[in-house]
Amino acid sequence: MLQFLMTLSDEEVDLLIRSVHRWCALNHVAIDSPAGRRAMAVAIELMQTTDKPVSFPYDLSVQLEKQHVRH
Repeated sequence: MLQFLMTLSDEEVDLLIRSVHRWCALNHVAIDSPAGRRAMAVAIELMQTTDKPVSFPYDLSVQLEKQHVRH
């Protein structure tokens, strides 16, 4: 997982982290909780497979909802 992060640009890392922080805030989840860590893992998986960074925050929310990631 960490090796993948090293291949991202600063902007992509920023987008990933901001998206996870936002999802956690909207769902009242601490980023260091099990749900927050799962959200980060899903975000990294999604970043590896998506080519549309503009829709990334929305795609992350949809993916987390599909996987029933909850606090």
